[in-house]
Amino acid sequence: MKFTLRPLSAISGLALASLGFLSSASAQTTTIAPIGLTATNATLRGSANPGGLPTVAFFHWGSSAGYGNSTAPVSIGSGSAVTTASAAITGLAPLHTYHFQMVASNSAGVTTGSDATFVTPVQAFALLNPTVISNSLVFDFFATTNGQYSVWATTNFVDWSQFGPRVTLLTNHLTLQLPASTTGRFFYQMRSP
Repeated sequence: MKFTLRPLSAISGLALASLGFLSSASAQTTTIAPIGLTATNATLRGSANPGGLPTVAFFHWGSSAGYGNSTAPVSIGSGSAVTTASAAITGLAPLHTYHFQMVASNSAGVTTGSDATFVTPVQAFALLNPTVISNSLVFDFFATTNGQYSVWATTNFVDWSQFGPRVTLLTNHLTLQLPASTTGRFFYQMRSP
């Protein structure tokens, strides 16, 4: 911001002055809903009007409004029209709420869009080759590792019950110990929370 003094008039040898403020507008910033949302990825979006000054934009994001993460700044130019910006983020957890906001910065200052949230969807997966070996249920699956999963069992496709504790999988292979009393025909499904 710059200050200027201008003489208004001279009265009896006295100079009066006005104090004026000359400033370029800082970017007006808006946070927009993300796109490309999967269980582990999202593309954050926002818009800003650079106000005629070279402006960069980036996003704060994280599990709370305290954020904890930021994307790399990208130039959105120096025009006077609203310009959109986006940034891809990865490594998200399925069924988790994330907060984010767009930030724009230029020589006139820093502005932030409002806090927004999104929830990552359930991770898609497929069970492969389920077998029972020595009283253990063994199967491989196609899904994202480091996600939390639980196995559910039924004999009639109506009454499902959780089979064993929820587990965080580090590989695409799972072995669950069957109860000694398990007899009959069971059907299994895997759920991500």
